[in-house]
Formats: sequence, structure tokens, C-alpha cells
Amino acid sequence: MKIIYLTNSMLPEDFDQLNEHVNRKANPSNQNFHHRLIRAFAVNYSVSVICYRPLAAYNDPAYLPYEWKKKSKIYYHYLPIHNKKFIKQTKIVEDGIKLVGELIFNPNGEDTLLVVDAINATLRRLAKKSAKKYRLKTLAVVTDHPLLLSGAKKRHANASVKDMQSFDYYLPLTNALDVLVNPHHKPHLNLPGIAEERSAFSTYQRPYMFFAGALHERYGVHTLINAFTSTTYDVDLIIAGHGPDHFIKEAVNKDHRVKFVGQLSQLDTFKYEASALININPRPSDKMLNAYSIPSKFFEYMTSGAPTMSTEHDFLTPKYAKLAIWAGRGSISDLRTAIVQFMNMTMAGKDRLAKKSKEAVLAEFGIEAIGASLCQFINSLK
Repeated sequence: MKIIYLTNSMLPEDFDQLNEHVNRKANPSNQNFHHRLIRAFAVNYSVSVICYRPLAAYNDPAYLPYEWKKKSKIYYHYLPIHNKKFIKQTKIVEDGIKLVGELIFNPNGEDTLLVVDAINATLRRLAKKSAKKYRLKTLAVVTDHPLLLSGAKKRHANASVKDMQSFDYYLPLTNALDVLVNPHHKPHLNLPGIAEERSAFSTYQRPYMFFAGALHERYGVHTLINAFTSTTYDVDLIIAGHGPDHFIKEAVNKDHRVKFVGQLSQLDTFKYEASALININPRPSDKMLNAYSIPSKFFEYMTSGAPTMSTEHDFLTPKYAKLAIWAGRGSISDLRTAIVQFMNMTMAGKDRLAKKSKEAVLAEFGIEAIGASLCQFINSLK
């Protein structure tokens, strides 16, 4: 079996370089998840990635040429980008279809499976047109409810859900997502997350708690800052992320312990996570969010080598009840109580929590483990 993976997830170093040369940085959301999933497929299969680079604004830059790279047996094909309104998506689909046709040629007669980030409308279109033209099967990776995406409108979200219901197979994060996009009960494998071990460390001099993620108020970072600044511990709170940062900059001016480091590279994020006293997911606990979404940073935090604090989640809390510090529904009071609870723990208790959480998550959701699950699933489709 050969895998062709349709995505806008780039190699981490290429994504960082892209953001260095544009005026408006691309959103890092989903970059890490798909990069790990690609590598999990590559444990047992030949993988070619067709990627259109996620430029955040038209004419910034106006054009990017085709590029290809090979890394750890994975071939990355970056489609040319004609970054003009009305033609950008059309050209991506046209060039993508041609490239799929070139990549499916296989003298060994292996089947090809198209894997697609189904949240992305342009990639859905590319997958369906390619599958029809070349008679390929499609596997949709579904990481969120379209209605939960920033700036989503109900009419467009409903149309996206309907459009996602016509793939052959599914990789949803949760049971609720499977019910949403797979009403005909086609073969599926639920995939809550993927984790990997890291060994890079920050050189930051003071003890600190760490948050990395979207800076929108709805994801809890404002509440976290308010909870932290209500304490008097001689530790810092380092905030990293993408999005509106006005509130964070105000907090930096009011409390010298709050530090804002902006949008970090993946490697720098890993370094901060590994050296933190604790990594914090403050996303408020919400019924719809819990059903359709799993905090993208949770598994990354759990395998960082540092303890994890998180608001409660219907799937994660029962599974890791004793392996994280749980902060209730994510109110200021809940987060403050969790911070106090953590700070009152012994050093041995903190180290034990970090070690056990890392072992548990890597055993079930490490890249090798997910690779084995994917192989078993694909074999069941034959």
C-alpha cells in the first residue's frame, strides 16, 4: 500500500522558514498533529505528501514555486502557489490532481490510498476529484467540528459537514465526530491524538509554568493569566501562541512574572515544555468542545517530561485521572486551586507524575504505537 497524504502541514523547519518571510504569519493549528500522523503512516508504508503551503494572506508573497524534499523516507511535494484571490484554490486543485496522477504510478502494482485533512475545503475538493479521476479510495482525517473553528459560520459549517460525509474511510478524533461525518457507518478508526518523545530543553533561567496555543479568550488563556496573577508564587508564567495578544501584553505590564514570547517554532515550543514546572491547558470545559474536540496540546504536554495541568474533559479525565492535575471546568477559581495544589506537591511527587504520564501516553499514542494501529486498520479494509 502506498499513501498519498493531502495536507497543508509542512516539515517543521519549512513552516518556520515560511513564517520568517511573510508579513502575516500562518496559523500553526494542526501542523504538529498532521506531521506526526504522516510519520506514523511511514512506520509501515511508503508515504508521499502533497502539501499546499498555508499562506495567511493573498500576495504575501504573490507566488511560490513547486518544491520537493525527502526526509526519513517521506517525500514532501510542495505545490506551486499562485497567491491571488479567485485563482489560488483553483490552481492548487488543478496542480494537485496532476501530481497525484504522477505519484500513483507504481511498477510493483501497489494500491494507493488518498489520506486527506478533511477539515480543509480545498483539500477535500482535491481528494474527491483525484479519487474520481484515478479510481482511488479516500481516508478522511477529521480533527474538529467545522462549527468550532475560529470565525466559523453555521451555514458554511453545515455545508462542510455534508461534504465530509462522502469519503470511503475515516480517522476521527472522537466518537461524536464519527457520528457527525460518517452517518453510513463506513470503516473508521478513532484517533484521539499522537505523541512523541523529545529531548530538547530551554535555557530559561527562572522556574516557570507554560502555556502554548491559540490566544483567543475562548480557549482560556485570559482566565489562566487572571488565576496565576491572583497567586504570589515566585515563578513565571510564560505564554506562547498565535492570535490576538492585546490582553496578554497588558498582563505583562501589570505583573512582571507574566512573560509573552509570541509564536514559537516547534523546536522552541518543545524546549519550553520540557523545562517547565508544569504545562497548562486552560481551555474551558464545554459539552460540545468535549464531544467533538480533544485539546491538541494535551498529549504533547503529557510526553514533555514535565507535569500537565488541564481542565476536565469527558475522554481524557477518566483515562488519566491520576496522571495530570485537573482544573475543573476552567474558571479562575478552578485554575487557581489547581495551581495551589501543584505548588504544594513534593518534588518527588511532581517528578513521579511527569514520568508516569509520559510512559502511559507514549505506550498507547506514540508514533510507533499509532503506526501499528493504522497498519491493522488498513489491513482490515482489504
